Amino acid sequence: SMWSRLLLGLALLGATLTVVLGIHPGDDHHGHKEDIMHVEERLAKLNAHVQDLVDEIHDRTGGWNMKKALHAEFRLARLENQRDPFPCDKDREFHCGGHDPQCISILLVCDGIKDCRNGHDEDHCEMPLHPHDEYEGHVIFDKCTQRRPEEMHIRIKSISTPTFFTAFAKIDADIHIEAHAKLLEGEVSLPSIGYYSFGRRAFAILPPEKDRLGIVCYFDGVDYDRCLARIVHEASMETCAMFFFVRHKHGDHHDDHHDDHHYDHHDDHYDDHHDDHHDDHHDDHHDDHHDDHHDDH
Repeated sequence: SMWSRLLLGLALLGATLTVVLGIHPGDDHHGHKEDIMHVEERLAKLNAHVQDLVDEIHDRTGGWNMKKALHAEFRLARLENQRDPFPCDKDREFHCGGHDPQCISILLVCDGIKDCRNGHDEDHCEMPLHPHDEYEGHVIFDKCTQRRPEEMHIRIKSISTPTFFTAFAKIDADIHIEAHAKLLEGEVSLPSIGYYSFGRRAFAILPPEKDRLGIVCYFDGVDYDRCLARIVHEASMETCAMFFFVRHKHGDHHDDHHDDHHYDHHDDHYDDHHDDHHDDHHDDHHDDHHDDHHDDH
């Protein structure tokens, strides 16, 4: 259930866009509910089914069908949040997981010390983002952005992690937007800075413009090729838009272009060859038929 548990933060709970946070470690909680295993198993099966649908739709069609699948995934995440018998403060705490519930401060995750009793806070501390990574985002809904883009691209330029504070890493990025609003047609590239939080399995982009809208994109903790992003007002942290981002593999664009060119060239060559062959065959057949008809007469 790790996939959906971390995705849920996207619409229901606020996000922290600055590195400086107050440390409020959660108190240990005790007790278990008998149906935890049963709920997690059902949600895992539902989530696997939804993920298969998302993959299939993304590969075959995209567009509106993709949006419908994303809405289904979002509703599943909300369902799991409502049934979580042991919620942590998503703004400040990390859920240690397992069957011994515990919350710790997100500032203690990946600091080299096992603060969870099960050590889970130090299990996945490799930086999942890399310079030159590019994430392509598709709009789910948008109630606030100036440009109303259908797509948005975030390109990672550089990443740095201070040795004295390893729970966060600084990100330099470019946000590329193609505007479709009536008054803002055209493309724009916005230099931006942000942070990756190991405790929240998310990266946040600080507001690059005067509208003070930031981006928080949540990973599931397993698949770092996809994240679900909230566009939020900096002051209130209110969500006003959502995008689903997919990472481009290096060379994808080149490969797609090469394949398109190859197949177009192949098709053109085939069409030319087919037409030439057809014309030659038609001419030969016509000439033979004409000669035979002439000889008969």
